[in-house]
Amino acid sequence: MKVKSVFAFVSAVCVFFLTTSFLSAESESRGSPSAYFPTDQYEFDQTLEGNDVRHDLVVQNKGNALLEVKGVGTA
Repeated sequence: MKVKSVFAFVSAVCVFFLTTSFLSAESESRGSPSAYFPTDQYEFDQTLEGNDVRHDLVVQNKGNALLEVKGVGTA
């Protein structure tokens, strides 16, 4: 359950960061990036506390300008 909460938080932060940080006037004049996530959630299997759990989060740029991910983190 704790892992699901962490993943949901990371996903929300990614979506918020990617949709709000690229709305500058400069990027609008050259086009704009558009972050696309093929899947909006992932269900982790149960695991014992302390084990490493990994999942690759796929992000595609469907826009016409460079998409930069400057940071991702968890709380």
